Amino acid sequence: MADLTQALRLDPGHVGALLARGEILREQGRWGEALADVEQALVQDPTNFTGFNDRGLIRFAQGDRVAAMADYNRSLELKPDYVNALNNRAFARRLEGDLQGALADFDRTLELDASLAHAWGNRGMIKKQLGDVAGAILDLEQALRLRPDQPQAATCEGSWRSCAPRAADSLLSARRGAEPARRPGRLPRGAPRP
Repeated sequence: MADLTQALRLDPGHVGALLARGEILREQGRWGEALADVEQALVQDPTNFTGFNDRGLIRFAQGDRVAAMADYNRSLELKPDYVNALNNRAFARRLEGDLQGALADFDRTLELDASLAHAWGNRGMIKKQLGDVAGAILDLEQALRLRPDQPQAATCEGSWRSCAPRAADSLLSARRGAEPARRPGRLPRGAPRP
């Protein structure tokens, strides 16, 4: 960060340095300083779509979801296929209860980048809330396949289990290389019935 601060002493309006330092400050939870850098970058370049997305992240973290949503929308006006802004807006919409809007944004996010495990997991949880259990299972399964080591995998497992407990046991056991857990009193599939 010292290098960025030095670069900004030499060129206070350097947009890339302002955004980079703003990102570091945001990750450190220094919201006010991060916001100041990002806003200065946007003064220098009011068409910088990453700057609007970054400001949206800061405002969202500060609890100003309305302003965050406006920033994500502005970012997407400037660059409609910007995956980070789509994903962030989808997440914000989900928390605001706009499940259809969130689903549409996650659909578009995954069309553009199918490697985002958290987008698969979030979309799966939305589908579950909307009653699409089969779709939820497929999405949560993909999230687990992509990133079984991530903290969200535990959330996916919980959602999986609430959607389809037997299917979840089979998938999760297979993922771990073990035999699926059998529920007491149940015969294996295809076993002769007494």
